[in-house]
Amino acid sequence: MADGFPELFDIRSFGRAMDQGFNQIVANYGETLEAIFLPVLKALVMMEKVLLWLPWWVVLLALAALAYAFVYRAQWPQALTLLGAALLIAGVVVGLRSGQPAVAAAAPMPRLNRPALNCRTS
Repeated sequence: MADGFPELFDIRSFGRAMDQGFNQIVANYGETLEAIFLPVLKALVMMEKVLLWLPWWVVLLALAALAYAFVYRAQWPQALTLLGAALLIAGVVVGLRSGQPAVAAAAPMPRLNRPALNCRTS
């Protein structure tokens, strides 16, 4: 551990035990788990491609129609669904609002406009 940092208990042995457990699961059931989740992965990739292919205004209209349907039926989704949607929207808004000033501040600095994971040093 780093000098000066209080060490209440050593968690390295716990980490090693967790790693060994996951390695055993992967070694014993890896092919089965891959076969189970491959269709899920393909479905998610297909949905992503469809959503990326759609124009933004179609997605916006679909969300507006969904909201209208909830209001029209006078039956809202369960509270946890609404909470999840609200947290998702709030996170996107906060991310966009905090990212705009950072991009504006970094625009005149050519050193910051390079890719962060660029392997070349020049």
